[in-house]
Amino acid sequence: MKLPPHPRTREEILSALSALRARDLDARGGRVWSYSYHAGPEVEELAAEAYVSFLGVNGLDPTAFPSLLALENQVVSMLAAHLGGGEETAGTFTSGGTESI
Repeated sequence: MKLPPHPRTREEILSALSALRARDLDARGGRVWSYSYHAGPEVEELAAEAYVSFLGVNGLDPTAFPSLLALENQVVSMLAAHLGGGEETAGTFTSGGTESI
């Protein structure tokens, strides 16, 4: 596959993405139990807004984006407390897959 000779329009891009998703299972239907968890439309809307607000942020450099470091520290602290950890508990955000193992 090669790069297209001309930029695709917004409609062409969205149409191509829609065609790719056409055979995906519906994560909102309660039948995809081990790969995707749908918490409801309100949570989905909030997650989309939160995602867009951090779309241009690179999690590899918390010195450039201290907001991510603050979020990471908050999440690690909450999970440590939930799981019985303390001040000495450490953790980090990962992007999934092998990195998270």
